[in-house]
Amino acid sequence: MSLAPPDCTPKCRSQQHADQVIAALTGGSERQLKAFLTSYCHNATTLRDAFGRTALHLAASQGKKALLEWLLESKGSDLMVKDKESGWTALHRSAFYGQIHCLTSLIKHGGLLSTQDKEGFSVLDLTMKDRPAHVVFRDTDPTEVYTWGNNTNFSLGHGNQESRQHPELVDVFARSGVYIKQVVLCKFHSVFLSQKGQVFTCGHGQGGRLGHGDEQTYLVPRMVEGLMSHHCSQVAAAKDHTVVLTEEGYVYTFGLNTFHQLGLTPPPASAHVPKQVFAKMLKGRVVIGVAAGRFHTVLWTREAVYTMGLNGGQLGYLLDPNGEKCVTTPRQVSALQPQGKLA
Repeated sequence: MSLAPPDCTPKCRSQQHADQVIAALTGGSERQLKAFLTSYCHNATTLRDAFGRTALHLAASQGKKALLEWLLESKGSDLMVKDKESGWTALHRSAFYGQIHCLTSLIKHGGLLSTQDKEGFSVLDLTMKDRPAHVVFRDTDPTEVYTWGNNTNFSLGHGNQESRQHPELVDVFARSGVYIKQVVLCKFHSVFLSQKGQVFTCGHGQGGRLGHGDEQTYLVPRMVEGLMSHHCSQVAAAKDHTVVLTEEGYVYTFGLNTFHQLGLTPPPASAHVPKQVFAKMLKGRVVIGVAAGRFHTVLWTREAVYTMGLNGGQLGYLLDPNGEKCVTTPRQVSALQPQGKLA
């Protein structure tokens, strides 16, 4: 039996009803709100207030996932309806207010991340805009990792080879209470760096790119034991190798060394566990950043940039007059000096 007001009909478009519905959605449990929306007005789930907001808009921004899914599945709410003020859909609101669980659900129900608002911002654009002043993120805040896309090479970390069309939680970290602060995905493997300085890898291990001491395939991220005694601060990776920087400024590399991109001497064919990079040019210097390309590796300190690997011009200095195509150990890019310290 409906408890809707006497003046409410199946074609109700009452602005007063709409305002009361939106106001009610700012409080109460999801069970209570379902009961209210069912009984208060015939069109409670589709009415729009003066700002063009629907019940779905409010559920998305409030993080009420169960209510949101009920509105979509049982009440046929339109997830692409835009409000009048900003042209935001429920996806825009969930992204802006950090309700990632609601955003994920909306995507699974057919929502498009490419939908633009009145200013031309897509849903993903909003995640990169300035956050409200009261939202502050710290390196120690809890984090969750979501991956999606092609999973032919087991690089998504979900424990199987199925590709994902929508973001899915990498639950190995959630179950173990590990918070990740950096993720690098490559064609054949992925690298994860935790807030505590631990490094995890998964994917195809040929050539040792995972650093686990073998060439096996790992379906879920596994900690690189060879780095456990260090607090790692940054990771980089390319198709065949991985580079890790520690807080002390030490650099470790592992994987295939076909182009001498590991910076190890004498140059091995590969390294299946992390190996520290030693070079006379780096003596007394503290490395503060690393990057990796398919054929080369880049390191930098506050004073200079160093490169190693195949020199097809990407290393930043002239080709070797003796015909040597590869640079085995880090060499300074002297053309960047003496411009002062790097930022």
